[in-house]
Amino acid sequence: MIDIHSHILYGIDDGAEAIGDSVKMAVIYEVLGFKKVYCSPHVMNFYYENDLNKVVQRCAELQEVLNKEKIELELIPFAEVYLDESVPAKVAQKKLPVINGKLLVEGPLNEWPPYLEEILFAIKIYNVCPIIAHIERNRDLQKNLAKIRQLKEGGCLIQGNILSITGYYGASAKRCFEELLKADLYDFLATDMHNAENNVAMYREAMDKAKKLVGEQVKALFKEV
Repeated sequence: MIDIHSHILYGIDDGAEAIGDSVKMAVIYEVLGFKKVYCSPHVMNFYYENDLNKVVQRCAELQEVLNKEKIELELIPFAEVYLDESVPAKVAQKKLPVINGKLLVEGPLNEWPPYLEEILFAIKIYNVCPIIAHIERNRDLQKNLAKIRQLKEGGCLIQGNILSITGYYGASAKRCFEELLKADLYDFLATDMHNAENNVAMYREAMDKAKKLVGEQVKALFKEV
């Protein structure tokens, strides 16, 4: 399996704090059967001033450590980019990690204001396809599956957090996740792992619940971008 959304890189956002935390997370991935992880730290003005060069460097440093520890996990530099008016210009200037023409993005959790769709449109002008992260956690979109369908029809891809199905992010996110999964609206599933407290048992429980809902096909959503 492949995880396209992980905060495994240490000391770069609200994920792993130290290199030891990153190694513990890598062990969890290995036990769960993941072979590749896209390292996607937050990119957010005034909070997490990460860019392509910084992510690539930290990713290479951690990969070297994992290789020495004989942990068979391939790391790919990526990012989770907060949608604001600066993003299209950063895409144009190639300052963000775009893979196969795709960029992982997130909006605010409490609302889905109209200006976000203007930003998404501007990103697509540069032939970059936005993957909207953990869409089931957005409180506006939880109540508006028609809007999510509209975003997909407009050229966006949709990523869900597997732990949502356990109620980890609340009852509304759980209900929305289940509806999206049954409707086959997810293009990707991911862990969005931030630390080793999100342990093996939690992810296995989530996978089991998802399999009961839609069958073994759930594993196919943990895939390359």
